[in-house]
Amino acid sequence: MTIQPYNTTLRSLYQRHIKRLSTTEKLELIALVSRQLAREAQSVEPPVSIMALHGLGKEIWEGIDAQTYISELRQEWERER
Repeated sequence: MTIQPYNTTLRSLYQRHIKRLSTTEKLELIALVSRQLAREAQSVEPPVSIMALHGLGKEIWEGIDAQTYISELRQEWERER
């Protein structure tokens, strides 16, 4: 979720509730939100690298000559025209 600089809902929330808090209460709120964000960040799985797919399905192509396969595909395309 991206927070826009002038999000009216957040601005309204701040004006109505947060701005009125004491400095101590604001700091407690920041600490509470920080702890929650830290927990959420720990539970997020790291993105999967495209390199994790390297070699996947290679057994399908065992014994198949790449050039022969491509030539056959091209012949099929020509017949379908």
